[in-house]
Amino acid sequence: MSALLPRAGGRQVELSRWQMIRRFTLSAILASALVGASCAPIQREISLKKIEWEQINLDETPGPEDYPGASAVFLLDEGEFAARENFIFTHHVIIRILDEAGLDYANVEIPFYAESEVHNLQGRTIRGDGSVVELKPENIHEKSMFPNFVLYSDDKAKVFALPGAETGSVVEYSYSIVYNGPFPSAWEFQREEPVLLSSFTLDVPYFAQYNYLLSQRKGIEVEKSVSHPTGRVKAVFSLKDAPPITPEPLMPPLSEVTTKVYFSLTALSSFGITVPIEGDSWEILGKSYWLATEEKLQADKAVARQVKEITSGCSDDPEKIARIYDFVQSQIRYVAIEMKEGRVIPHDPSEVFVNRYGDCKDKAFLLMTMLKEAGIDAFPALARTCSAGEVIESFVSRQQFNHMAVAVPARFFSQSEDFTPVLVKGDKEYSADDDFVLLDATSAAVPFGRIPWYLENTKVLVVTEEDSRLVTVPSSRAADNSTIHDCQAEILEDGSLSCSVRSTRSGQEASSTRSFLQSLTKTEQREWLEKSLSRSCPGAVLKEHSVSQLSDLDQPLVLEYKFVVPQYVQGIDTLLVFSPAVLRNPMFDEFTREKRQHSIALDYPRSVIDGIKIRIPENLKINSLPEPEELSSDFADFSFSCFTDGENMVVSRQVAFKKTHVSPGQYPDVKSFFESVLTSQRRNVSLSPK
Repeated sequence: MSALLPRAGGRQVELSRWQMIRRFTLSAILASALVGASCAPIQREISLKKIEWEQINLDETPGPEDYPGASAVFLLDEGEFAARENFIFTHHVIIRILDEAGLDYANVEIPFYAESEVHNLQGRTIRGDGSVVELKPENIHEKSMFPNFVLYSDDKAKVFALPGAETGSVVEYSYSIVYNGPFPSAWEFQREEPVLLSSFTLDVPYFAQYNYLLSQRKGIEVEKSVSHPTGRVKAVFSLKDAPPITPEPLMPPLSEVTTKVYFSLTALSSFGITVPIEGDSWEILGKSYWLATEEKLQADKAVARQVKEITSGCSDDPEKIARIYDFVQSQIRYVAIEMKEGRVIPHDPSEVFVNRYGDCKDKAFLLMTMLKEAGIDAFPALARTCSAGEVIESFVSRQQFNHMAVAVPARFFSQSEDFTPVLVKGDKEYSADDDFVLLDATSAAVPFGRIPWYLENTKVLVVTEEDSRLVTVPSSRAADNSTIHDCQAEILEDGSLSCSVRSTRSGQEASSTRSFLQSLTKTEQREWLEKSLSRSCPGAVLKEHSVSQLSDLDQPLVLEYKFVVPQYVQGIDTLLVFSPAVLRNPMFDEFTREKRQHSIALDYPRSVIDGIKIRIPENLKINSLPEPEELSSDFADFSFSCFTDGENMVVSRQVAFKKTHVSPGQYPDVKSFFESVLTSQRRNVSLSPK
């Protein structure tokens, strides 16, 4: 992590609680106070950067022959964040469309907050014959960003289709967004298409201390230049010929594979006084958030009565915690709320309690408030879900977090070893007294005493008034997260296969599948199962299905279904052959791709155990069976066996994915391992008439 300005001298000043709250909202916060501007509204006198259209000669721009396989090429992707009377982000994009798929880039969506404003939006298309078609204001529309996901959101977007776009044309657009907060978060230099020039400029007053962190991929080097115009700091980051990011199955989140620069406003310094904003340590950031939210941890009479009712008859603290957790998880439904200060500051727990809904922050603070009322300490745990990528420890910024859980000191659990799966250990400089049990009541699919699959092996910031710190969330084992298939099959006279399956899922396999199925209707559940079955057993026709224990979190999730596979047994001369591996694992195919650009990333370790019993018709005999196979590597274990049991053939197959990450350098070994697995699965059983 690097600073754009040397650290200023002078004394540091702690902010008042009200100042802290304002800093954590999306208002104009402390920066405006130092320059004498108003915090809340956008200043009416707005000085915007003017983007002048330049002459573009299509013959001089790259074509399909220059970038085979690309659908488009970004000729320019240029951004600037300037903090003056207002905070203004300006973006200018020029794209050459190379094929039909590239026409998607002519459909543009520009997200912005309700408190911000979009200005100087212009666009044009330069067609193959040299004619220019300009975007008209009446063809620019506005929409809500999350109409089906976030119930309450003031996120909006300007949307438009650049007119006259065609294969071979160039599309260009630019705009400015005026914000009321001084926080540029990050700039990504790479896209899914080649980028000839990607550039970002940060232009801020001298008293704004910004840190930056360049995250560069192998073989890529971003150029940086810093100048100091009067009273200001101007930093320019640029990358020429940025290679495209090729999407792959099971790849890490984009934040981990793209070259980008992160920004953080650590402090404001003027007249010998330095006021921390995000700070340059996790302790400062945690304390800031604690001061901004601590006063919300107050139970009103209604919440206090509920806590008394819930904990009545409890014999110890763990039982109290479990009951309160169950109440918040089951009785307060999750509703994403992304409006004004609700983006970062939770609503009052009393309000959440009455409304019976809230987002992760709201549910976490209600849980903490109720625990506090029951005499149990609890603290916010700012988290970044695994789908968003890893927390960068060397870069202090609250913008890295997108979720909140609750940390309860382990001393409140008399048998803390029973909570090993959720026990967050203090770092080496802390004693065992600093251990926490992590609770996340957001998901309705995660049982008490379990960490959600989306937080495994991530880092969370446990926020306390004195010693906030990053800690690592535990990771489970493959054996903890199992899917067991009990399959009873029969070969019919016409060569079809009739099969009944009982699929039992436990651990994270149960929680993640539960969470998904709970969001579906009965019809959608059947459609999902049909699609899943078509991948694991091509040609299968689903006849019936059921889902049980969907809401009983203390029990495994059970799926039962029956299906038929026509013409499963194939005739070769006088022999009949079929595969004993009735249920294929589609993940095997992803580990045998010829090449991978990115690492393999799984959310959690897992195991799949298949027990298959196939009844053979009385008039047929088994001529040969596949040989047993047993393979082991650092990443996975695999075993397969096939034998007869009277009139039945019994197949046993087990695979355990022990690790969750495979680097590109390790991939050839993993690929070789699963090629051997697939070879064993292609071996057939042969039958003939008795």
